Amino acid sequence: MRKWGHMLKNSIKFIPLLFLYSCASTSVVKDNPNVYESVGETTALSWFKEHSDNPKWSVEGKEIAKELYYELGPNKLAFAVRALNKIPFKKLTFKEAKSFNNHFEIKPNKQPYLVRGLVANSTGEYRLKLQKGNILEIHHESLGGNSTPRFSPLIINLSNEPKELILGVSTAI
Repeated sequence: MRKWGHMLKNSIKFIPLLFLYSCASTSVVKDNPNVYESVGETTALSWFKEHSDNPKWSVEGKEIAKELYYELGPNKLAFAVRALNKIPFKKLTFKEAKSFNNHFEIKPNKQPYLVRGLVANSTGEYRLKLQKGNILEIHHESLGGNSTPRFSPLIINLSNEPKELILGVSTAI
């Protein structure tokens, strides 16, 4: 009996710690850029509808290498979404690009752009392509069961300003 009493007494000490951990982990989830579906009046679904139903999707075009684009940190997401509220992309200075992502590196003969992007789930990968006429395609192939588009803007090093943006999201279930 004494053994059980000792175990119960020690278990009670860990309950407040478990509660604090669960509160902290929900806070981290709230700040994750891939859980945001709206910022102010702008919704990820509105970005999806504006840019996805486009007959210009193409199998042709030049792939954009992974080292030319960067995802944003969670603390910069709301600011980026507000900056892209009325426009699909925005030319950045090096300093601005670096403020969105500390790992950003400018590439020779390239200009950084903040560009709308979407995901359905934080796991998966992007496929970026530049078509003739500087039409930029950004597609995220998400893993998992969520199918609701969520904000995930990118910083991309490009040679020329895009003329148009096409967004896509697919989900593997």
